[in-house]
Amino acid sequence: MTVSAKKRAELIDRRRKVAKLYLRKMSQEDIAKKLGVSQSTVSRDIRYLTKKWTQEAIGDIDRRRGRELAELEEIEYDCAAQFASNKEPAWLRIRLRAKERIARMLGLDAPTGIDLTSKGEKLDPNVIVVRDYLAAQEAQETAENVDGE
Repeated sequence: MTVSAKKRAELIDRRRKVAKLYLRKMSQEDIAKKLGVSQSTVSRDIRYLTKKWTQEAIGDIDRRRGRELAELEEIEYDCAAQFASNKEPAWLRIRLRAKERIARMLGLDAPTGIDLTSKGEKLDPNVIVVRDYLAAQEAQETAENVDGE
């Protein structure tokens, strides 16, 4: 084993030990004493480890987001197929909820600022669509509740 390979192996081993002790809530000073290194060395190792852990966590979140989007897209596709075959409106509602979730996850539904203090000005067209959609959805839910009773 070359000198640089040996030093690299020692560094990896020390960082593994630092991580184990750090995660057990041991102070940097106590870790340094236990491992026979300086507190600044332990501090550098912890800084390296937390950066590495953060990058891994971000990667995990991205993978999870990708799986979630794929599952939602599959649900949306299945709902479209079910609606095409039996014309049951429930499948459209489920599909719409899946599409809304996808849009939220992708940041496509960014909020629009509206000045509610001004009078007589035109509303943003996106606000009108959302308002009308919510009113229609509420009317449909009310009708379903009346029919179900």
